Amino acid sequence: MLRNYYFLLILVLAGCGANGSKAPVELPPAGKKVIFKSFGATFCVPCIEELPELNSALKSLSSAESSQVQAKLYVTDVSTESSAEAWASKLGWTFEVGPDYRCRDEYAKYWSGCTIPGNILLDANGNVLKNFGIGKLSGERLVSEIRKHLLQ
Repeated sequence: MLRNYYFLLILVLAGCGANGSKAPVELPPAGKKVIFKSFGATFCVPCIEELPELNSALKSLSSAESSQVQAKLYVTDVSTESSAEAWASKLGWTFEVGPDYRCRDEYAKYWSGCTIPGNILLDANGNVLKNFGIGKLSGERLVSEIRKHLLQ
């Protein structure tokens, strides 16, 4: 009986993400060396201002560089993929996008609360390479940090 309980407990815990949520654990695609995560919201003026610039900066990477980079935008005030994608596409975001409603899943791994915009650079194992913190990030600074870590 106790063995069955442990088995059930392991199954439940294996399906939980950060903070006990049901969010799936995200693994970078094979060959990706650097992961860029950006957090924003539909009402956030600095987010709206920075996203087109960050998108252009990411697109300016050479094909060799971009093949080693994964970029994803998390929208913190919507709860569905379609809502997140619709907002991001209006701003010209051409990389991955998804919801992180009320900063409960991905955002909570790096910061407390829910202040945006937030941007972070990780290695393929999820270790923080550069925490840009909260506030508007320039495309030039993003590309500089990506290149620095691709060379290591």
